[in-house]
Amino acid sequence: MQLRITKYDPKYRDANGFFTKKEWIAISDIGKVYDGKIFTTSDYFQIEDAYCETVRLLLLHLKMKSMNILQCSARKRISDFFTATKYYNITEELTTV
Repeated sequence: MQLRITKYDPKYRDANGFFTKKEWIAISDIGKVYDGKIFTTSDYFQIEDAYCETVRLLLLHLKMKSMNILQCSARKRISDFFTATKYYNITEELTTV
């Protein structure tokens, strides 16, 4: 089973699948203005915490004890990308093994 978790609303993707809305993409975007509002550290961690909670709840709901992340992207600058495979165990909370 493959699941995709993303903060990007599909209605803002073009015919090629590219996201077209100007939106924050990295922690380095804190302090910039999006939709007329300054993007704050609190805003950033609210979304990042929601990612973690979503994964935790999915694993608990599906009664899975581990998962394999096929692709994980991180950006400090537009040129900084990485792809990694990591393994996680779930008990009371999500922890990296």
